[in-house]
Formats: sequence, structure tokens, C-alpha cells
Amino acid sequence: SRRRRNNALGSAGAAAVAGFLGFLLYRRRPPQALPVLASLPTGSVAAGGYGGYAPLGRPVEWSFGRQAAARKASGEEAVVKLVDPAFAGTGSEAGRTAERLRKACTFKHPGVQAVLAAGVSPEGVYLLVEPAAGKPLVDALSAGKAFELAAALRLMDPVARALDAAHAAGLAHGGITPERILVAPDGSGRLADFGVVRALADRAGKRAFS
Repeated sequence: SRRRRNNALGSAGAAAVAGFLGFLLYRRRPPQALPVLASLPTGSVAAGGYGGYAPLGRPVEWSFGRQAAARKASGEEAVVKLVDPAFAGTGSEAGRTAERLRKACTFKHPGVQAVLAAGVSPEGVYLLVEPAAGKPLVDALSAGKAFELAAALRLMDPVARALDAAHAAGLAHGGITPERILVAPDGSGRLADFGVVRALADRAGKRAFS
């Protein structure tokens, strides 16, 4: 029945995260320093070269480039992700990449970090996404954190439900990794970069899935 389906994890979502549960329970990795990169051009908040948002502070590495917290003059916050030209291309190709991203990143779900906008700035193709309400799972794993079963289920339940809803709509994430699962302060998880991997797959190839 519809009620039973809505109250249980769908088989597609459950299958997609089953491996992650074992990974969370048993995986150990030595600490690794996150690279510190040169700052994104900030300009002024008023100028807002990224859809009205100005990056704040130093960015960190992202699968497809660099990312940093950003804010509008009105105080609204987001994360700006600048796509490396190796993935986005330049000139007219960059414009086509931004359009693919706009079309691909429309899926909305409580278990997914929403993409707010995509465009082209003087520095290249960028994405604006919701503020990160948590840290990437890879940070905890790199520090050697072990997850008890209850904590692992709490983390992966929203992720599995998001995947189940996406698969029911004929959509796929395309590259789930610990870098793309955000852990909220309450222990729940959210998927990042939904649609991004597939939109950049033509240029990214295997690198997108690493």
C-alpha cells in the first residue's frame, strides 16, 4: 500500500546505502589535513559576482573545484562552489555547462542540500547551494570516528529516503561518497552535489566518481 511504502525505506535507497552502514561501523582511516587553497575573489558584497553573494574567507577543496561560505548584503547565506575549468570548460562551453547544471540540480528533498542557482562569473562556472548544516562525513572518518549502529542508521536514514524518492522519479545522484554526505549536529545526514556529478560527467569522466 502507499502508506507502507511511505513508512519504509524503499529498496533502491536501502540498497544504495547498505554498504555505507558497514563502512561507518568498521572503517578506520588516519587523519588527513584538508588542503588550504588561495581565496576566491571576494570583490564587494554589493557587487556579489556570484548571484549577489560574496565569498567569505578561504575556500576548501571540492570534488570539482573550490567552495566557500558566502553572504549577500542582506545577510542571506549560502555556499558558493566554483567549478574548475577542467570540468566546466571556458567561453561558450562554460555557459552550456551552467545550463546543464541548472537543469540537473532541480531535485528537492529534506535529505538533499538544495542547489539555489548556477551561473557563470568572471572566474568561471559556479553553483550556489544551501548553507552547509553540517560537516562532510569524510572529516569524521578521516579522524577515525566509529559509528554505533543507531548513529549510523540515524545518519543514513534521510539519505536513503532521499535516494528512494529520487529513484522513484527516475533520477540518480551519480556519485555518492563520504565527501558528499553532510553530517548535521543532530547526527542526521544530507546528500550534497545531487545532479552535479551527472551534469559534469561528460568532462569529468571517472574523476567525478572518485
